Amino acid sequence: PIGFSNCIRYFGWSRLPSDIGAIVDSVERRRLEISKLGGEHEILYSPKPNADSSRVNLEPGEVKRWTAEQIANTGKSQRWGILLFLLAREFKARRVIELGTCVGLSAKYILSAGSVDQLITIEGSEMLSRIAEETLSEYGDRSTCQCSLFGDGLDEILTVDFDQLDL
Repeated sequence: PIGFSNCIRYFGWSRLPSDIGAIVDSVERRRLEISKLGGEHEILYSPKPNADSSRVNLEPGEVKRWTAEQIANTGKSQRWGILLFLLAREFKARRVIELGTCVGLSAKYILSAGSVDQLITIEGSEMLSRIAEETLSEYGDRSTCQCSLFGDGLDEILTVDFDQLDL
C-alpha cells in the first residue's frame, strides 16, 4: 500500500522534517527525565510470547530490579518511534491498542499523529504503568493506561459477541 511505502521512505531521509523533529525532541526529553529518576526500581518483566518456544506465556513474568536509565532505554528507539508515528499518520489510525507500554514513549509517538482519537495501552508492571501515565498525561482522555496482564486487560476493553480461538 502507498501509506506503507511513504513510511518506509523515511529510512532514506538524511534530515527529519521539522514537525517530526519536534516530536522526537519531546519524546527524547521525556526519556531523559525518566532516566534521571535515579535508584533501582522493581518492575514486572514478562518474556515475549513463545519465548520458551513451548507455549504462549500468559502468566506474570518475574520481578526484576532495573535502574531508571535501563527503564528509559527499554522503550522504542527514535528510529522505530518515528516509524510508529508515520504509520499511525499515514493510515489515519483513530483507535490504537498497545500491549506492553513500558514507560509510554512509543505511545507518545503514536499519539502525536493527529488522527489518533484514542490510545489504550496495557502494561503489566505497576511501576512502569505509573510512569507511562505521567508520560501520556498531556494527551488527556485520548490516552488510557491500564495496569494488568494482557489477557485480563483485553477482556476489560474489548467487547465481542463471539470469540473463537483455534489453537
